[in-house]
Order: sequence, then structure tokens, then C-alpha cells
Amino acid sequence: MMPSMMGSTKMRLFVIVITLGSCMNVWADGNAGETTASPPALTPRPVAEVVAMVGKATVTREGGTAPSPLAVSDVLYERDTIMTSGDSKIKIRFAEDSLVTLGPLGTLVLSVAHVRLAEGERQVTLTMNSGIIRALVRLLTHKESFVLRTPTIEGAVRGTEFGAVLKQDSTGIFVKHGKVVVRNWDSDVAGEVTLTDGEGTDVDMGGAGIVTRTVPTKWGAARVNAWLDATNIPDPALP
Repeated sequence: MMPSMMGSTKMRLFVIVITLGSCMNVWADGNAGETTASPPALTPRPVAEVVAMVGKATVTREGGTAPSPLAVSDVLYERDTIMTSGDSKIKIRFAEDSLVTLGPLGTLVLSVAHVRLAEGERQVTLTMNSGIIRALVRLLTHKESFVLRTPTIEGAVRGTEFGAVLKQDSTGIFVKHGKVVVRNWDSDVAGEVTLTDGEGTDVDMGGAGIVTRTVPTKWGAARVNAWLDATNIPDPALP
């Protein structure tokens, strides 16, 4: 089981990327002197579904305070917050078939999910605040993005299977297959690390909130197996 992330104001978001334009809802202003009604509440967009689960998981809708239990086949919406309890795991599938598994004691927010398969566009942004995650992301085009945010890094992904492990003051990221370019969450900090098959790196929160990064290394079998075990839900019909 993984510890929850500290609520430090120094912690910043780590991002893992695969690219697509963002979508915005724009309300036109009324003419001067006219009375305009408040815009109607936006209907949450269904973006994914639960395809497998072990133990218990809950979802809190945007603006809500009470979590509701989740079950297999439940629909998930943009801006939902998913949480798993101890020894629990949940696997969700997005509209474009990417799979994400959240391990024990995890918190994941579906911040943005915008898919237009006919136009070849998709944008997925996930914010992970605690736990362990494993993602199988389908190949992307230049118009697509898949972003995973955690407290220390940003990594650019192009069709890969990768994972992240959050601790109180660091993020470990590992690539099983494919390539991930890891950058600092602060765009003003130059430099990046490219991870390929079997490589990982750890990004720590140092003194004064400075993010420090190690070089790529081959993760040992014990560490890789611990990550796989924490995010594995046996199901012969799913990867």
C-alpha cells in the first residue's frame, strides 16, 4: 500500500504527455443594456467506464462532497475523482481504448477527456495525487495528447505502457514498452530524460521545493514486479 501525498504548498504537478488541443466552452456576452440569463449548468461528459475492479473504489463528481461506490460497467465523467481503498485496484477504459489501472490507496482525477475519433483527435489529462498507476496508451498522432500529472515531473508519451509510483516526496516513473520523455514540471527548467523499454527514473522534491531528477536506470526485477502486482487485475479478456 502506498502512502498518501503530502499537502505541501511546495509540491507541484508532474505531467506525462501525449497531445491534443483543449476544448473550451465560450459564452457570448449580451449587448449593452440587455439582461442576460446565467448560462445553464454544463452536463458532465461521459469519458470512460470501469472494466475491472478488485476490492472497493469510489467516485466523487465535480462539485460533490459525498463519494459513491463504483462497480464494473459504471460510466465515468470528466472531472470525476476516483479513489481506491487499501488492497483495492480499479481499471478504466477510455473511449479511444487506452487503459488505466489505479492501485491501492490511489486518488485520480479525470481532469480533461475530449475524444473525437472521426477527426483523429483526443485529449486526456489525469491528475494523480497518490498511489500507483499503470497505463497502456494507444499510438497517438501529433493532434493527440495524454497527460498524467503528479507532484514532480512531466513526461511526454507516444504510445506506450508505463507506470508511476508516488511517495511523499518523489515520483518514480517506469516504461515497460515504448518511450517517455521526462521533464521538470517547471517549463523554465531546461533538460529532459528519455526512458525506453525497461528504464525508470525517480524525481525527488528537494530543499526549497526544487525538483531533482536522477538519470535513467534499469529497474530491478523486484521493483518492477511490485509495480505490476499493485496494478494487475486478472482478466483474460483485457491486456
